[in-house]
Amino acid sequence: MTVIKNKRILKYLLMMVVSLLLVLNFSIGVSASNVYDRQEADACITISQRLSVKGGSKTGIYRKVANTGEFKGLHETMQARNVKNIAKKAGIGLDGVKIKIDRNAELVGKGIYGYTDGKTITLYPDAFTDTETLVKTLGHERMHVYQTSIWGKPTSSDILQEFENGAYASESSWWQYFQSGGK
Repeated sequence: MTVIKNKRILKYLLMMVVSLLLVLNFSIGVSASNVYDRQEADACITISQRLSVKGGSKTGIYRKVANTGEFKGLHETMQARNVKNIAKKAGIGLDGVKIKIDRNAELVGKGIYGYTDGKTITLYPDAFTDTETLVKTLGHERMHVYQTSIWGKPTSSDILQEFENGAYASESSWWQYFQSGGK
């Protein structure tokens, strides 16, 4: 029997074993001798649940296709590749714009959709409620990126309100373009 003393290597190996067991649909029972070991085991299981092998795929890695946990009720997956795909279909150019997805479960249902600092668009959970909401949020925030690139950040509440009016007015156009299939 080989004893592995390096915790990082042990954690990696445990992750790989748990991943393999999950792929093969084995149920996993974990026992730990103390609280720290239990936390480490839980972390390995959480990480490995995100990994599984999908037969026949070119890469061999399978990613989640639906939201889980607190985000289960959101119809659009909270993934950057989904955001980029939706934006492309809606004609929303994201070149030079960084997308950040805030996965704070406490924000679900609060009516907070997005924010931009002029260079990064942050999407909050409610933006993923459905396709229409995601398209409109992306378009709205992209409009703010454009506004700040042309006129700079708003310097008064009146200018801020005009920025908001313009961004809200653009939302239906982005959605119509998406619905038309880009025509």
